[in-house]
Amino acid sequence: MKIIGKLKEWSNRRKREEAVNVLESELQDRMVRIDEMMDLKEVTDVYAKYVCLMNGWYERIRDCLTAEFCEVSLSFMNGYIKALHDNGLEFQRGLVKKREIIEDMPNGALEYYRMDAIADTKKECVDALLRVMKQYETSKTNINTIVCAFKKEIKID
Repeated sequence: MKIIGKLKEWSNRRKREEAVNVLESELQDRMVRIDEMMDLKEVTDVYAKYVCLMNGWYERIRDCLTAEFCEVSLSFMNGYIKALHDNGLEFQRGLVKKREIIEDMPNGALEYYRMDAIADTKKECVDALLRVMKQYETSKTNINTIVCAFKKEIKID
């Protein structure tokens, strides 16, 4: 009886730990997105400030941002994000980085993408093994030597 109780406790504790890990990763992802938006907001504020100066518009009236400043800022931010997205890029922590296409795929398409990636990797490994085996086809070399050569071949590719 005690063993079953301990197993249930362990199972419940494990489920809680997994839930906490999932929650922590989601929160970390959200924090990264907030940092990205803060960096982009800083860039757009500088852009909007100087566009307003160029056109003779006020940036602020009393302690409020003007409609012109807000309009320029939002237009720049939306255009910047769209241009990056259209070119397969994204704004991350103040840097422009290549966006992973798999983040935009629906789940079903992602499964096919993974299957193709695995198949391609397997094909490359088989090709590498064939190249290694051609080097050792007539000799009676130890299998460990062939395995080591295969590992080196994979690292080269």
